[in-house]
Amino acid sequence: MAEPTNNAEDRLPKELEQLEEDVIRKIEQKVDESRQIEEKAKEELAEADESNVRALTEQSLLMLAAAIMIIILPFLHYFLGVFLTLFAVAVSFVAGLAPSKEKYGAAFTMIIATGGMLFFEYSAIFEYHASQLSLLFWIFQLLALIFLLATFFGVGTYRKKILGK
Repeated sequence: MAEPTNNAEDRLPKELEQLEEDVIRKIEQKVDESRQIEEKAKEELAEADESNVRALTEQSLLMLAAAIMIIILPFLHYFLGVFLTLFAVAVSFVAGLAPSKEKYGAAFTMIIATGGMLFFEYSAIFEYHASQLSLLFWIFQLLALIFLLATFFGVGTYRKKILGK
């Protein structure tokens, strides 16, 4: 009768050893899967972070321009003031509502930024010839510069959307 006990005692360590190897192998597989998931998540976050930073930069620049337009409105001619009020509202809507993840949102932001840059640079040139280096000239130049930066970021975002990156 002592033999079956020895045989059971011999089998038990072998079964435990096999079980231990199976558990270790499964843990290693899970660790590998976790590493792959983590690497994929890091790549996706890096892509999302760059896209979000560009979109946030565009939105911030457009809102800064809209705020400056609103601040200078009382000092402008009535017709120009009405136009700038409407344009400032349009810019703030674009900054807040244009979906940065869609191609058309990036295109719309780029078009508004380019239009603002052209308008304010033309206004700065006109103001310079009308009254040299007035405060309004410098404000128009600042707005043109802000819209130029927004155009730069908008074109970059649009290019990434078109190329699918």
